[in-house]
Amino acid sequence: MNYFKKFQRKSRGVSPVIATVLLIGLVVVAGIGVAIVMFGTFTAPTPLKIDIISISEFKTTDDDIYIDQFEVTIQNIERSNVRIFSDSFTLSWFNLTTIEGWTLNLDVNEIILPALSIQTFPISCEPENNPSELTPQNDTIYLEVTIYPEGSDNPRSAKKFKSEILKIGDTYGPVTISPPIDPTLPVGGLNVPITIQNYGSLDLELKLEFTTDSSSKIYFELDNVNTSSYFFSLLKFENTNFPSANFTIRPTSQVAVSENYLVLLFLWNTVDNRLLATANFILTYEG
Repeated sequence: MNYFKKFQRKSRGVSPVIATVLLIGLVVVAGIGVAIVMFGTFTAPTPLKIDIISISEFKTTDDDIYIDQFEVTIQNIERSNVRIFSDSFTLSWFNLTTIEGWTLNLDVNEIILPALSIQTFPISCEPENNPSELTPQNDTIYLEVTIYPEGSDNPRSAKKFKSEILKIGDTYGPVTISPPIDPTLPVGGLNVPITIQNYGSLDLELKLEFTTDSSSKIYFELDNVNTSSYFFSLLKFENTNFPSANFTIRPTSQVAVSENYLVLLFLWNTVDNRLLATANFILTYEG
């Protein structure tokens, strides 16, 4: 009998503190189980990383010297596709002030950059009297690109990647031709003034070609020499005028009074054989 009394005095229940900890643990485990059942198993975030390799192909598309379009080359470094939206690109000045108005220049709102791929994207701003346009050979900028995992547009899943300081380079064009407007062709020939304007920041080696849909009826002279082309240099941001006394269109004996003749002009860059500009005008033979 004394043995049982001694045993009863020594036996104790679980400590209230330990019981509380065990109860909390059971609740946490149960909560995790419910979450897994309702939302699926936990997955690690999709790895996202790109590298802004370069900017290039600076262009001005209006009648000034300032850049309103260029290209950005990006590499997807990870093994997962990423989404890029039309507003994913942000430009800022050297003092980190945002340059407004630059967007991805595509017909779609978003594109997919495949895993481990390199792609080049055109971005642009509105060209007309826009303070966001860039100065060639002068401005320096930062470029930031926001990307999303494929299948997500949640801002919390996005990542931003910022470039090193980038230098704005040379612009290529446009180069324009300003021909006369529907002139008349007299018997002795017509002295034709033509103006060619280089809005780019590169010096150009050019060839101007003349042709017509009625080659047997009219022909071209430049400095009193029968020719169909002319080679010349044009400096950056400059224009050149062909003096009317130098460039002449002459009729042959086959022309007819009041007949119209279409004259075509083609301007080529002789360095890379790129067609830069075209123009045309109609001559009416007055007899």
